[in-house]
Amino acid sequence: MSKKKVIDLYGVGTAYITALNFEQKKMSTPYFINLKHISSDQNRQAMLSNKDSVAIVISYSGEEQ
Repeated sequence: MSKKKVIDLYGVGTAYITALNFEQKKMSTPYFINLKHISSDQNRQAMLSNKDSVAIVISYSGEEQ
């Protein structure tokens, strides 16, 4: 992960709140945190992701779609 410049975050519902907390904590690091506020935008973000980013999916049940 240290070689990546962009972190794409994904989370819906209470997992989204956890993602917001993670985003805030990483603001003082050299990473660009990409967290979309609308879940349909998260789908588009995933489709546009590339090899220069790393994805972190936060899910409490493991069954989010």
